[in-house]
Amino acid sequence: MGDLNRKFNAHDILTVLRRQIISEKYLPYEKLPSERILAKQFGVARGTLREALKKLEELKLVNRYSGKGTFVSSDNIGESAVLLSSTRPLELMEARFVIEPQITRLAVLNANDSNLSKIEEILATLDKTAMDPQSFAENDERFHLELAKLTQNSLLVWMMQHINKARAHSSWVKVRGLTLSSDMIVRYNKQHRDIFEAIRRRDADAAAKNMRLHLSEARESMINVTTGSTDKL
Repeated sequence: MGDLNRKFNAHDILTVLRRQIISEKYLPYEKLPSERILAKQFGVARGTLREALKKLEELKLVNRYSGKGTFVSSDNIGESAVLLSSTRPLELMEARFVIEPQITRLAVLNANDSNLSKIEEILATLDKTAMDPQSFAENDERFHLELAKLTQNSLLVWMMQHINKARAHSSWVKVRGLTLSSDMIVRYNKQHRDIFEAIRRRDADAAAKNMRLHLSEARESMINVTTGSTDKL
């Protein structure tokens, strides 16, 4: 597992297993090692491991069956893995520019109070992550996925799930690590709330505009930290 002295939490385990599935270390329909074995490998309690497995299931990467175990999803992971692993961070941002402002517009039309309450809970969690880039990244993905769910459009939700899978790749994680200062996290969280408030006001134009501003700043931040780098965006 790499550094045997490292202390893993649920997010760490999620990241490792997600990369292994996307890179096809575990193939579609393949059964993952038992909870006992995985917990021992990561050096964690089973409760921590189960939290990570639950999140993998929410991402549609695995299916869990009581008494049988956890199996890799058959949802075209092999085909998706090739595309996702070759997608550069800037390409990912371009795709998000096309999709996410329109998601906010549709969210304005279809959101209900229950959906909005769930996003408020995520925003409250995000407000506590200024000093924890890892927690911010995890909840940032949740925020953008929940926005897609507001649309009540299953295809858009599927697209955001795959965007989040692409964000698990090392090239994105590396750039993210260079950009997520505490000040930047605070700025992003303010932008998240501006997007949410526009949706709650049922102001589609403002919601889409706020999303474009949010993505623009993220893209500029990525470009700035990689200027002069040999890594390709």
